[in-house]
Order: sequence, then structure tokens, then C-alpha cells
Amino acid sequence: MNQKALIVAIDDYGSSHFNLHGCLNDAREWKRVLTELAGVPCANIRELLDKDATKKNVLADLRWLFDAEPADRLYFVFSGHGSWGVHRTDDGNVVADECLLLTDNTQFWDDWLATKSRESAAERQIFVIDACYSGGMDKDGPGGQGSKSVPPSAPPPQGAARKHFGDSFAGAGKADEAGEQTIKGVLFAATSEDETSPPPSEETENLSPFTFAVIRVLKAQGNKLPLKAIHAGAANVLEETGFTQQPTLKGAPALMCEAVFAPPDQ
Repeated sequence: MNQKALIVAIDDYGSSHFNLHGCLNDAREWKRVLTELAGVPCANIRELLDKDATKKNVLADLRWLFDAEPADRLYFVFSGHGSWGVHRTDDGNVVADECLLLTDNTQFWDDWLATKSRESAAERQIFVIDACYSGGMDKDGPGGQGSKSVPPSAPPPQGAARKHFGDSFAGAGKADEAGEQTIKGVLFAATSEDETSPPPSEETENLSPFTFAVIRVLKAQGNKLPLKAIHAGAANVLEETGFTQQPTLKGAPALMCEAVFAPPDQ
């Protein structure tokens, strides 16, 4: 089994109103988890940070990431802004869709990621998303630099369906109710579908709260925990630390039961 990872993190969005802090710290910690705990070779990890996290670069590195064999284990990690906007899907439907915001002012729609995922032969795909998923989102707020909200690009037109980023992961590997093939793998995300993600603080060691919670669980209980146990532990840490966000885990049940942050041979 080969392992590969793509880490995308953005603090600098080119505007003091939208800039974040802590996302590059998240990237550093996730790289450490992947190399030291999961055993991903450094040569198999690509990072797109701040100005390098453009749509062109993300798409190019996703092609590299998903060029894999069925038994390979792939990681996509994102820390930055998330929002939603209106766009037309490949099948012609107009939807109010979830997206990740990149540094060149582009919206990276969830169905683009799902398409790349489904084209890959790899069955073990882990998507770690530390971002907000509601219409407006702020990774800053009380205790930070003030509210940093990225509004939707436009109100949804009448008749447009509302769709969440996580919807692409529901029943991963199987067709959804509309018959559309969903993404492979699992989504491990910072919040539920309509929540925002609080800012980093000294209490979270200048990491985003979700990343902080996952790291704390791994340090306390080791890397051989199945992903579903890490998810439960992170939810407990967030609650004990006073955060109300509910981390999400959805997708392939078999992968949720796997120790995805331990080397494959353990």
C-alpha cells in the first residue's frame, strides 16, 4: 500500500477583513501526524500554503494525489475558509452549493472534489476539512481579531436546491437518492453542516479548535484508534473546552473503523 497526502492551508486571503490565523499551524500539525504517526513519506506529501493555494494548483495536485492504486491510502487536508454560493452542476442543475475558498478568490465546489475522487482507483480516501460550512462563516470572533465573515456569492435563485459540502460523502461509494455517484472515502470535518468554526486561541495552542481536539486525542490515546473513536474523542474535547461545534464523520463505514493515522502495517 502506498500513501500520499495533499495539505492545503490559507491564512492570507489578501485582505485584513478575511485573513485568518492558525491555518498554517494546522497544516504543520497535520503534516506531523501524517509523517510521524501515519508513516506517510515526506516525499509523498505536497503542501499548498497561502498564495500557492490557487484553483489551478489545487486541481493539478489533486490529479497527482488521486493517481493511485486501489489499495493506496490518500489524505486531503484543508484548513481555511468555507462558504457556499450558487453554481450550475455538470448535470445542469442550479444549486446553492458548499465550497472551499482558495487564495485566488475562487470557490472550490464540493462536486469538483467528488468528481476527482470518483475517478481515482484508490478506495481509502480520507478528507480532513477544518473550515466553516454555513452561508457565512468566521474563523475569527471573540478573542480573535473580530468577526471575519465570508458571505455567499449570491442569494440562491428561486427553485435552487440547497446542498451541503458533506452531502457528497453521504453513503460514500454508493449512489445517492438522485442516482448520483457519491465520493469515495470518508469526510472528517470540523463542524456540522450549518455551523461556523471558532478562531484559534492560546487555549487551543493557536490551532483551530477541531485540529487541536484531534491532536489532543492522538497524543493521549495513540494513533491506533479507529477513526470513529478519534471523532468521538475530539467531540468530547471540544465540549470540555467550551466549544459548541459538532465535528462530522461520514462516508465509508469500513474506513471509519480503520486506524487511518497509524501505518498500514500496524
